[in-house]
Amino acid sequence: MLEKIKEEFQKDITFEINEISSFSLKIPSIYKKYLDMMIEAKKILDKKKAELKNLYAHKYIDYKVNSHISFKTKAELDDIIAGDDEYIAKKNEVDEWSSIVQYLERALDIIRSLSYTIKNIIEWEKFRHGI
Repeated sequence: MLEKIKEEFQKDITFEINEISSFSLKIPSIYKKYLDMMIEAKKILDKKKAELKNLYAHKYIDYKVNSHISFKTKAELDDIIAGDDEYIAKKNEVDEWSSIVQYLERALDIIRSLSYTIKNIIEWEKFRHGI
């Protein structure tokens, strides 16, 4: 999913020098698109984190009560849970959504700076043409 977002973002922010005017008008809608995506991704991330915490609690009780393995410390039990296949799969989901949120935050930073980039391009073109 992250790769798809990256490809889409690259398409959305790429423009030709002769399209600066029309592109600059699109910046607010591009920003809204990625802001909406980030808000949705944060909701999903929060849900995945809650699911992971819930799974941890169930695994903790299951290993503590139903397991024939004796644990001397909580850290030993944490290590066993961290190695559980179901827990690993859920943790990977959390990590994936964390990466998506981080990428979208950086994308929004880039979009916010596009107006300055366009202004600098215009100033450079003026300088190049002696205006």
